[in-house]
Amino acid sequence: MSDMAKRVGAVVREEFLRQRVAPTYLTSLDGVAPPLDWSAIGRAAIAAMREPTEAMVSAGYGVDYSPDPLPCDKVWQGMIDEALKP
Repeated sequence: MSDMAKRVGAVVREEFLRQRVAPTYLTSLDGVAPPLDWSAIGRAAIAAMREPTEAMVSAGYGVDYSPDPLPCDKVWQGMIDEALKP
């Protein structure tokens, strides 16, 4: 399991709690509330972002990454920032 999946799962869990959504209310078809796998939820969120939108790609190209020799982190951050815009 990746650190990112754990991180995203934890953030999703915190957002559930912040919005006062009780995970126990999320039940299966038989009415039993199984424990939620927050890391699996995190992986699903990451997978949903695997293919960037056109706006994200444009934001990645628009990042000024000088003087860094390897701008991958800033490009990715710019793309994610674009995806998070309301």
